[in-house]
Amino acid sequence: MTSLDPYLKDASQFRGEAERLLLPSSEQEISQILREAQRTGTPVTVAGAGTGLTGGRVPQGGLVLSTEKLNRILEIQGGWARIQPAVTLKQLEEACASQGLFYPPDPGEKAASLGGTIATNASGPRSLKYGATRLYVERLRVVLPDGGLLEISRGQALEKGGLLSIPLPGGKILEVPVPSYRPPNTKNSAGYFAEEGMDAVDLFVGAEGTLGVVTEATLRLLKIPAAILSGLLFFNSERDCFAFAGESKRILKPRALEFIDSKSLRILSEKHSDIPKNAGAALLFEEE
Repeated sequence: MTSLDPYLKDASQFRGEAERLLLPSSEQEISQILREAQRTGTPVTVAGAGTGLTGGRVPQGGLVLSTEKLNRILEIQGGWARIQPAVTLKQLEEACASQGLFYPPDPGEKAASLGGTIATNASGPRSLKYGATRLYVERLRVVLPDGGLLEISRGQALEKGGLLSIPLPGGKILEVPVPSYRPPNTKNSAGYFAEEGMDAVDLFVGAEGTLGVVTEATLRLLKIPAAILSGLLFFNSERDCFAFAGESKRILKPRALEFIDSKSLRILSEKHSDIPKNAGAALLFEEE
């Protein structure tokens, strides 16, 4: 019997509680679980790989639904990958490499499940050039909270007049009001994605599993770059570091720039003797 304890926390070590762990192996099982949970008013928390740092998968009572048994790469063809949610970034990366392709979003944790990265619209160092997860999700299969199945492709339903008209199986139309707010253009923000003319697919990307359970996704792939130059650059001050970062973005268009401040460098220098003692900042740099 699988222990519930590992599912009561994520990488942040924030802990919660739950009554029961469920490990469905099919859409049908997920549908039955959500239908019954809605009937009884039981909270359900969807759990991915647990690599997140914000407590998003940590339950606060009710049931934990882990998607870990939905772990197959279904198809890689013509610049697209069709996967189940428990496939990890590492597994997809290795499978794509044999075809000269790669999946651009990289939050820095290869053990993260793709379902989790979709739920959080994960970004990372390469988002400087390629953007976040949302830009690469082309199609989703989602089990809705009432147990119904939604299959939707990008371009199939766009916002019009403040509404998203999403086609359901059987010919029904689900009308969803788009939030009137506009997400701030910052690295850290919360809430459902909302934008004039937005695509219905984008409503589910970043929704943290609150609108349904993603059971399958089709993701866009790109060709692997011919070569990558990378390095860790040290600076006397943060001011010098930021000046270099600004110039490199203007001239070189790097694919990744990650800033490391002096306090972090001091901690790292306790275990790594090759870090300059007087470094005021550092920059992790990648250029194709």
